[in-house]
Amino acid sequence: MIGFLKTLLIIFLIFFVIRFIFRMYGKRILNYFLRKMTEKAKTKFQQQTGQTNTSHDKTGHTRVNKSKKKNQRNKKEPVGEYVDFEEVE
Repeated sequence: MIGFLKTLLIIFLIFFVIRFIFRMYGKRILNYFLRKMTEKAKTKFQQQTGQTNTSHDKTGHTRVNKSKKKNQRNKKEPVGEYVDFEEVE
């Protein structure tokens, strides 16, 4: 019985210590992780779109990057034969 009570006491102490730490430093920890996640997402997006830092462009000028067109399906593929059903009485 004493071992069980010790275990419960340790669990509650750990819970309250973690809760206290998060109350004191929770915003800082959350901001740190959010900043890291946004940096990763930004770099991933730039890698996928092929964008780089365009600060060397002059202000007021627009830059258009054209990509190759992928195979577009302009043809209509046959989807099957139309069957007209009649009512049977």
